[in-house]
Amino acid sequence: MQECNEAAAEELVAKLDALVPREGARVALSQYGGGPDECRVVANRRGYLRLGIEFLRAAFAPHEKQHVIKADIHYLLTEDSDIGFDWFERREDLPPAAPESRPGRIVGPIIGFGFLGLIILCALVGLVTIIRWFL
Repeated sequence: MQECNEAAAEELVAKLDALVPREGARVALSQYGGGPDECRVVANRRGYLRLGIEFLRAAFAPHEKQHVIKADIHYLLTEDSDIGFDWFERREDLPPAAPESRPGRIVGPIIGFGFLGLIILCALVGLVTIIRWFL
């Protein structure tokens, strides 16, 4: 981000922080399934706003050590939250995102080739039948 844009973005985040009060902001983080990939976020409107603001603030937080930064979301969490975060890092050397695997990318060609194979099979059966008629 350019220096000028970064300062403007940080100023906007500070304005948002001042506009949305912390009081009444509630967020519940819970695991509904068997693993960390089955988690949910339930929040009121102010909770979602404050959670977003806290993550935006983390983008500008100074490093405490190496890549660790201070981000405060504990005040948002409800007592029944199963999940909490106590470690926040900001790094610019993260690997690129994994490409999305969509079932349509695999299923579509399989169906297409299957249909093409069926047409070829029907053509061969028809050809053999016609040849038998002549013999």
